[in-house]
Amino acid sequence: MLFTYRSHPVLEKFKNRRMGLTEVPKYFVDHPDRMMYSTYFRDCVDAYRSNVTVFSSTFLDALEKAQPSISRMEQHMVDVLLEKLTRQKIVSGCYIYRNWALCYWFQLDTESEALCSIIHWFHKNQLVFAGIAIGNEKKFWSDEEALRSSLPLKDYDRYAGILGDILLFMNFLEYAPIETKEVGANKRVKDLNVKYCNQTETNVRIIDSKWFTTLIKTQGFGVRGHLRLQAVGPGKREKRFVWVTDYVKKGYTRIAQKLQNEQ
Repeated sequence: MLFTYRSHPVLEKFKNRRMGLTEVPKYFVDHPDRMMYSTYFRDCVDAYRSNVTVFSSTFLDALEKAQPSISRMEQHMVDVLLEKLTRQKIVSGCYIYRNWALCYWFQLDTESEALCSIIHWFHKNQLVFAGIAIGNEKKFWSDEEALRSSLPLKDYDRYAGILGDILLFMNFLEYAPIETKEVGANKRVKDLNVKYCNQTETNVRIIDSKWFTTLIKTQGFGVRGHLRLQAVGPGKREKRFVWVTDYVKKGYTRIAQKLQNEQ
């Protein structure tokens, strides 16, 4: 796997400490808040590049399969971020997946304890989203034409949708067993038959996931694969995502609730 400024252009933006306005649509260049988003990018670039995470295709396949189950844990997803903020004060980084780079910065306001966030999202070399929010007050710009080609526009707050994607990645990293490979700036690493070469000045962390748990199948009716947040470890004090694969469950007879109440 090769990391260069051409294959991962966001890393060059980190090096140059600017977004590169030649790669954004004209209506962003003319946007009244353009300089604000550009300034915030420069202010956050060190935080972004300090925690660059690259997701492998197998990790993304696993996440896609688990997404419906994790998304139902909405409050738990938010709690994971808030818990991190109580420990670290600032949570920031950049998630790189396929041709996308999602940069994020979070902090709790010291007075109101409102969640403050800054997001810059790139597709290849082009900025497609930039935003800032303090609590429920938010301001953002998005290239809907570029986003619509891969993310159909739904009837929801675009900012909230992207924030949900960040929380999805964060929760999966927190609770699902993962395999990590660190590749330092301008370093080469070999792992079994895979070679990693980082020709940039930014350290990257590659994440893979082979976390599917296989259950013994029995005769009966089919049960679709689903995700379960399971207590593990000494005293069952830790939690981990466990994927329950598609399996056949032994048949049983369940009495209707109405009949149970009459018994």
